Amino acid sequence: MFLCFLLQVETGKKTLLLHGTKTSAVLNAVLTQIYHLKKESAIKYSRKNDNIKPFEAGGETSLEFFAQKTDCSLFLVIFSFFEFC
Repeated sequence: MFLCFLLQVETGKKTLLLHGTKTSAVLNAVLTQIYHLKKESAIKYSRKNDNIKPFEAGGETSLEFFAQKTDCSLFLVIFSFFEFC
C-alpha cells in the first residue's frame, strides 16, 4: 500500500515596484533601496508609463495588466506630491 500526498506550496508574494511620471531623485533612490531589500521577490520597472494612475478612474487597468503579466500580487507606486496638484 502506497500513500501519495499532493502538496501545493504557495510561493512568496512578489511585489511590483513602479514610479510615477515625475519623481525626484530621492524618491527614485528610495524605490531602488526597497528593490534591493526585496530583490528575490520584487520586480522593478524603470520606464515611465503615463497610463499607470491607480487613484483615477480607468487608470488601474495598466497596473492590473502589469501585475498579471509579472504574477505580482503586491504593488508599490511612488509619485511626487506635486504631480497631483
